Amino acid sequence: MAIQGLKPVIDQDSKVLILGSMPSEESLRKQEYYGNPRNQFWRILGTLFSSEQLTEAKYGQKLEFILKHKLALWDVIASCEREGSLDSRIKSPLANPFADIFAQYPEIRYVAFNGKKAFEVYKRQVGFNLKKGIIYHTLPSTSPANTLSWERKLDEWQTLFNWIK
Repeated sequence: MAIQGLKPVIDQDSKVLILGSMPSEESLRKQEYYGNPRNQFWRILGTLFSSEQLTEAKYGQKLEFILKHKLALWDVIASCEREGSLDSRIKSPLANPFADIFAQYPEIRYVAFNGKKAFEVYKRQVGFNLKKGIIYHTLPSTSPANTLSWERKLDEWQTLFNWIK
């Protein structure tokens, strides 16, 4: 089944662009980034930024939090074919227009991939030469399908916090 991703959450102050692959079925249904309550994305950010209530916040408050901390959210894939929510089921991915986003938001200095699939599609379809000076880093997926321990994920996601301090 063909699916379309979500619009970016970004503003002129954003310095760190967090890229997933493609939102889960639950996230697309809700039209919310990381809308599956089992995804650990919001819990990790809340812990890193000492905002434990972030997990329970309304979606609008979560987006305000993202922008307040100079973060941005988007996905590498604009559209694809996929049954279910697993990255391993993604077929015929089409990347988002990153040249446009980097031109429109020049403060972006860091790109963090939420999982290996996001990195792999970006590498294959976009490449790393669109804008000089960007630092790229692949983080463990916050998806419930990733079985790494909570502590290990949190430790590796600390990079984000260090980038915007």
